Amino acid sequence: MSRHPIHTVVALPEDVAVATVRARFGEPPARVLPGPAERVEGGHRVHLSTGNLLPTPSVAAIAWLGDATSPAPGLDVRGLHWRAETADGLFPTLHGDLELHTRTTPELRLVGFYVPPFAAIGAAADRLVGRHLAAEVVRAFVTEVAGRLSSPARHPTGSP
Repeated sequence: MSRHPIHTVVALPEDVAVATVRARFGEPPARVLPGPAERVEGGHRVHLSTGNLLPTPSVAAIAWLGDATSPAPGLDVRGLHWRAETADGLFPTLHGDLELHTRTTPELRLVGFYVPPFAAIGAAADRLVGRHLAAEVVRAFVTEVAGRLSSPARHPTGSP
């Protein structure tokens, strides 16, 4: 099993109150994950944006988001895992942490790794397009979550 590190950082608007962002970060997964996030067995169904890298604009995935912890001042962390909802052998799985950093410039980070599909064949495909797709999907995911956390208007709640 081949693992590929992934790390994405999105700055949050500086005019958003840190206490508000931290409170929203700890809300139920359906209010944090890209919406609409529907509760299903094993987590929440979300649609991950693929940008212009695939014929389809998104892939349905099952995402699991753990409870928020605060391991250090100015750092809140939630474990994160996702896999494609159907044909999960065709798409990478992701394992990592969603981190909210608030000591200096507020930012949201996703730090972890993804596992490409198809073992050795997947490694070759990953070198060609997979890593670009993974980076695009993760960037879009973190950007959407950051928007949900910092938006003055609340998004629909979805399932708790």
